[in-house]
Amino acid sequence: MKVLATIIVCICLSLSGSAQGFFNQNGAMVKRAIQQIALLGTYIRQAKQGYSIIDKGLKSIHHIKNGEFNLHDLYYTSLKTVNPNIKDFSKVDAAMAAALTVSQSSTRAIRLVNSSRWLSPGEKEYLRAVFTKLMDETDRELQTLTDLVTSGKMQLTDDERLRRIDTCYQSLTDKSAFCQQFSAGIKELVSGRSNEADGTAGMDRFYNLKN
Repeated sequence: MKVLATIIVCICLSLSGSAQGFFNQNGAMVKRAIQQIALLGTYIRQAKQGYSIIDKGLKSIHHIKNGEFNLHDLYYTSLKTVNPNIKDFSKVDAAMAAALTVSQSSTRAIRLVNSSRWLSPGEKEYLRAVFTKLMDETDRELQTLTDLVTSGKMQLTDDERLRRIDTCYQSLTDKSAFCQQFSAGIKELVSGRSNEADGTAGMDRFYNLKN
């Protein structure tokens, strides 16, 4: 608007020097000047509208970009959020129970191995190594399972999360079954050697008495 006012003043000053001419020509030049001023004002308004449209357009693009980023951010955040139904998934509880079984059975088996006099030092070392490795692998699987059902740990869709949980479930239940069978085998071995030793001792006593 300052530009428009300046132009009007300049035109008026230029017109004042020849005012007589304007009146002699029935004000034709004044009319043309007024028309030019009106056209100039229209141009300035159009220009301002154009700048306003551009400014709004740039702001819209900015908001759209931010909105798209926020949508992406929201999507990835949602992938880290665990569906409550998944936490209640039956295989989660079963997998955790299997991990607990491995820990308890391995602890008892190692205690038996360490205390048994029917196993050689080499056998004890081997058996302890087996159970130690089994418990380490179980701990890693259990940590993975825990991360899978804890919000903010893994970016996964529900389907991906369920597949990973199913993998942990299969692995931990297999380890639990192996641990129990292996522990039972050790007990049977120790018991068999103990019974064999008792039988031999009994035969020795029998023959000693007989002689």
